[in-house]
Amino acid sequence: MGTVVLYASKTGFTKKYAEWIAKGLKCQAISLDKVDQAAIDQAEVIVFGGGIYAGRINGLKKMQKYLAKWSNKKFIVFATGAGPERTEEVERVKSSNLSQNQDIPFFYFRSGLNYEKMGFKDKLMMKCFVTILKKQKNKSEADQKALEAMEKSYDVCDQAKIKDLINCVNRV
Repeated sequence: MGTVVLYASKTGFTKKYAEWIAKGLKCQAISLDKVDQAAIDQAEVIVFGGGIYAGRINGLKKMQKYLAKWSNKKFIVFATGAGPERTEEVERVKSSNLSQNQDIPFFYFRSGLNYEKMGFKDKLMMKCFVTILKKQKNKSEADQKALEAMEKSYDVCDQAKIKDLINCVNRV
């Protein structure tokens, strides 16, 4: 069975996870911008990953255009983000990005923030959000932790987290 890992990565975190997953599955990791049709044609399983930006999974909309064309393939989706792995948040991201009638396994991997690799628009959005949080009176503990986490770049990627996704692919 052939597998390919496709990904959309702005700051490198999703690429890092995609490469770990591809290594674990002994397959290729390919940027969505450089889709290799031959690799897709040979694959029975496509793993797709993208970072979460404002609740949306980067590249997923483009990827979903291919779903009808690749209807004979099994899809697995993962997302990376700076937020903690809270079940309710992960479910919210899944339900707002994947249609309920799509039986697509979904995985979330906490990654981090990389201001050095962010584009102007993303930096501006983060700066606005940090400013709003700083001005907020009576911050909850969660708000204070979020503020501290968003003030500078950090990387909390964990290769061990991909184990369940690897097992899911191997069961297909």
